[in-house]
Amino acid sequence: MPSSQSRPSGDAAIPVVPKPMRSPLGGLALMIAGPLLAAAIFVAALWFQIVTNFAWMVILAVAMFVVGGMIYDVGGRLRTLDGRELMRIDPRPPVLYLRPFFEDKRSIYDSPQGKRVGADLPEPAMRESASPELKIGDPLKGIGPFVAVGVPGERLAPFGAARIYMSHASWQEEIARIAERAAALVLQPEMTPGTCWELEYAMHHVDPRRILMLVPNPAVRPLGYRRIRLLTEPVLTHPLPGQCPPCDAFMFDAEGRPVPLLIRPNPAAGLAPFLDQVRRLGSPGGIPA
Repeated sequence: MPSSQSRPSGDAAIPVVPKPMRSPLGGLALMIAGPLLAAAIFVAALWFQIVTNFAWMVILAVAMFVVGGMIYDVGGRLRTLDGRELMRIDPRPPVLYLRPFFEDKRSIYDSPQGKRVGADLPEPAMRESASPELKIGDPLKGIGPFVAVGVPGERLAPFGAARIYMSHASWQEEIARIAERAAALVLQPEMTPGTCWELEYAMHHVDPRRILMLVPNPAVRPLGYRRIRLLTEPVLTHPLPGQCPPCDAFMFDAEGRPVPLLIRPNPAAGLAPFLDQVRRLGSPGGIPA
């Protein structure tokens, strides 16, 4: 949940919302210098014969690749735009992504993890972010600037949706203000107070045809899907189906009936029905009469 500090000014305390470091020029410098520095260290190690063993050469090359990539990543994050700045630059109604903050750090693996009783240890697995943000971002940017609430206190803004940093005292009011003029709301419900409030607000104040709800795929995470179905049931006009084909999102028709969508593995194709529906609606105008 967003938080803030206060800075006294006269008789009133003005909320100070911590924001991450940003520097377009500094970020560009790191993006250029990182790979060059890593390459220079590797070449110097070979030139001065600091490393002569082939195996150590491979290890050094991998290490320099990782270091260069990390520096490049930091540079890219320093160059990310603030959400409010993005909305000033792009005057279209925004696409507001509302999710639990822990989703930013959740990971998935391509094989089971942990020691197995009576079996060998599993092979090292590839890990990737479980958040759908980067996958859905590009298609959604076609209908408006893609923005999300930023995690309070983070040092560097992540890639994906442009972050808007809000104070604890005003975050609900600010979300409501953005939602009123949003082209679309992307909801990722979870059992946290913040996301529960966002879900209830959206279902009572936003045209359901503008809402995209991300859910665990029932074919992959049946218990997760059941949890979200039960969580959303009290606030939906028509509850999510108990049995449905593989899907990882729902759009809604004018009466609030959920329509399943399968975003993975092709987000552009999976989101096409929702994007077409939003485009047909035109400018935002609240819940239809």
